[in-house]
Amino acid sequence: MLSFLLLKQIAQLFLIIFMGWAAVKAGLLHAEDSAGLSKILLYVITPCMIIKAFQLERTPETAKMMMLTFGVDLFLNILLILMTIVFGKLFHLNPVERASVILPNCTNMIIPLVTALFGAEWVVFISIYGMMQIVVAFTYGSYLISGETKFSPKKILMNANVIAIIVGFSLFVFQIHLPELVQGALTNTASMLGPAAMLMLGMLMSGLNWKKIKDYVKVWRVVLLRLIVYPVIMVLIVKYSGAAKLAANGEMLLLICLLSACAPVGNIVMQFCQLYDNEPEYASFANVVTMLLCIVTMPLMVALYQM
Repeated sequence: MLSFLLLKQIAQLFLIIFMGWAAVKAGLLHAEDSAGLSKILLYVITPCMIIKAFQLERTPETAKMMMLTFGVDLFLNILLILMTIVFGKLFHLNPVERASVILPNCTNMIIPLVTALFGAEWVVFISIYGMMQIVVAFTYGSYLISGETKFSPKKILMNANVIAIIVGFSLFVFQIHLPELVQGALTNTASMLGPAAMLMLGMLMSGLNWKKIKDYVKVWRVVLLRLIVYPVIMVLIVKYSGAAKLAANGEMLLLICLLSACAPVGNIVMQFCQLYDNEPEYASFANVVTMLLCIVTMPLMVALYQM
């Protein structure tokens, strides 16, 4: 059953998280070193993965698959914002918590999972959600955490992942296939995404002040909404929408969209909180806790989708 395969893959990622944590505790690395690894992930590894994913044949079938993915991802992002407007009032969420439940870890967490479960050729469909998330993050997410209302298209367009998506999509549209040597280099670099992202998280975990846990009891609201309430609502709506019939491999595409939307709190929330000095430790704690608990919740959501 797919949910058990997902559980196995998540468990493997958690072993890598433990390696990062242990390396810091053993004095081999420092928690602060994760910042450099984060930049490598953002500016090198993830863009390579995205560009490589777009190196596929353009057919009417793949075009329909992309259009379906785009439509479902757009719907899910809008739904997340609308649900947060409602539940944010019911649960009295602060701005950091609202951003945490809207922005999932749809790249570092989901790309290695989908690659391991289904193959690298499906990563391109995760990239579509990632592109939308960047737009939401640098508009609504930035507004929530910083309080700034000024919209900056430059911040979105100059994002490394967005540039990679534009480059990759252009290569796909014009059917420009990169030389085998270049594709090999992209593939080898992209294969480091999952391990590097999990090592980084383990290093971050080692630097958290766990004595402050009592100050972060309110994180249960983020956990409940991000991992349970929102995923259940999204799974049920998408499952019975009939959208799977609109393109080939529709069931698989919808599942990938749901995995992206049901992931733990995104790393970008921590980055914004650090940038604007708005509860960065709490954001990191929410990220870690949801990562730890998703080993149970995500397979359950897959099982619910497949029932």
